[in-house]
Amino acid sequence: MSKYQSLDDAILARVKNRWPLGTMTHALIMATSQVRDLAEAAVAGTSRPAFRAVDARLQALRKKGLIEYSTALGWRLTA
Repeated sequence: MSKYQSLDDAILARVKNRWPLGTMTHALIMATSQVRDLAEAAVAGTSRPAFRAVDARLQALRKKGLIEYSTALGWRLTA
């Protein structure tokens, strides 16, 4: 289990539950308190901002083929 697994799970849950409906942006994902808290815990003790951890995990999930980004829809699960 990756040390980022709980953060990945929270991001995937947020992307899956697209509320409000519309473009799922990085800011909307980061605005979720669970995602923000897990991101802050992941970077605790470093000078890295929490939003960078979320961005890195979004890219890692994209590379795994679990999510994709569209300029029209933002982040979404791949079927």
